Amino acid sequence: MDKYVCSMCGYIYDPKQGDMDSGIAPGTKFEDLPDNWK
Repeated sequence: MDKYVCSMCGYIYDPKQGDMDSGIAPGTKFEDLPDNWK
């Protein structure tokens, strides 16, 4: 799985890790993130 970098803030989303602070489970693909995820 690829990592994705936000061009605005530099945040790196790693699907292997998810984003537990936002309730995104590890293994969630970038394209499967909810529309309101920030």
